[in-house]
Amino acid sequence: MHVTMTPLRSGGRPVPAGSRTPMRGTLATKKFIGGDAWYKVLGFQQHGCAPGKFELYEARVKNCEAESSVVVYSGTAYEDGAWVVQEWAVDVAPTAPTPFAIGWINPARHREQQP
Repeated sequence: MHVTMTPLRSGGRPVPAGSRTPMRGTLATKKFIGGDAWYKVLGFQQHGCAPGKFELYEARVKNCEAESSVVVYSGTAYEDGAWVVQEWAVDVAPTAPTPFAIGWINPARHREQQP
């Protein structure tokens, strides 16, 4: 699923609201067995990056409001050799850029220039 994800914690500490950077990418779930237990993982792959960089283990929904398309997930992540608490704000209905915003030609102008 294509989403916009904003990390709310880094290294287990809250990220100040002014320095949070949203990322566009794909959200997926997986589970695997480790020892005698199944582990559920919420994975985010940023567009243009390698998979596996953002993984949230045993993710739980922390906040989900009816009027908003943003879901806040809380779980644990392995960062810098330690397991830390991690939170993500995931917008499941991000606004897509319009064709004109990504450099497409204005069709009306294009037709006027043709002989």
